[in-house]
Amino acid sequence: MPSWIWDGPASTLPATWSAPLSWPRAKKSSTWASGPSTGSDSCLICIIGPDSGLPGSGLCFGAQSMHHEKLLIIGGGVGPMAGVALHAAIIENTLAGGDRGHLDLIHLSLSAGISDRTEFLLGRDAENPAAGMAAGLALVLAGISGREAVIGVPCNTFHAPEIFGPFVQEALRMGAAAGLKLTILDMLDETLGFLASIAPDAIRIGLMTTTGTRRSGVYDRLLTKAGMVPLYVAEEEQDLLHAAIYDPVWGIKASGRPLAKAVEVLRGLALRLAEKGAQAIVLGCTELPLALTEKHIYAIPLVDPVLALARALIREAAPAKLAPLSPAIRA
Repeated sequence: MPSWIWDGPASTLPATWSAPLSWPRAKKSSTWASGPSTGSDSCLICIIGPDSGLPGSGLCFGAQSMHHEKLLIIGGGVGPMAGVALHAAIIENTLAGGDRGHLDLIHLSLSAGISDRTEFLLGRDAENPAAGMAAGLALVLAGISGREAVIGVPCNTFHAPEIFGPFVQEALRMGAAAGLKLTILDMLDETLGFLASIAPDAIRIGLMTTTGTRRSGVYDRLLTKAGMVPLYVAEEEQDLLHAAIYDPVWGIKASGRPLAKAVEVLRGLALRLAEKGAQAIVLGCTELPLALTEKHIYAIPLVDPVLALARALIREAAPAKLAPLSPAIRA
């Protein structure tokens, strides 16, 4: 069991706890206590690492929020700026009324330990990205005893079944072993629902995605099942679209922000989809909304999966706090 750092009344302790009675004001205290707690209003955070001089390791978070809301977990780092964008979108779409009204959220971003999704799907990397994401999630699950949690991963390519399936399986296995109730949202399913809400009459749907997502066919299957027609840029233009995301010099992932060349390329490819008759365009890589920031382009609504996931996470954690959708987003 992870150790819990405590500096407050017993009513704030999680159901099962172990804490130094005087941390943090007397870090050298050797007085520890452990046992049951009757409190249900804990909202504490602590980090115990190998350099802390304290027993235990890992991350510890309070057992229950003041209002019994579910904890949000962002499986970030894929890419890092997409995780930041999701975090920001959650804040922007929450009816909080002040700092303390926001939802408890843990943003996990361990990019170095997660293999590239497209490289894996194209057979150029044998390591499944699901393994790295699950390893990071394990650090969090070790310290959220007593909390219900909702998890979202802001990466379209990560939701290819070869990656997302094993991740969900391992996450639920770890959650069950820890006695935790986890809900894992599928960003692509949420994007389809969001699309229907903002462009209910759209049938021909443009898709701007990484090569990995395109080859996986995951959006094709979802849209076709819903009676919609998926549209892509021409095969010879797909490399250019992928480069706008991945190019080591001018791609969005290289700098964490869109350079002028990437924006120009992406706007040109969106125009190609408009010319094919697209009635809405899904920005099917979470870096793309960083470059195409408008809500409509060429009078066509742009569908942002990051926004769709942010609103879905709030809906699952605390539906009363979900802000109304801006009318400017609708078709």
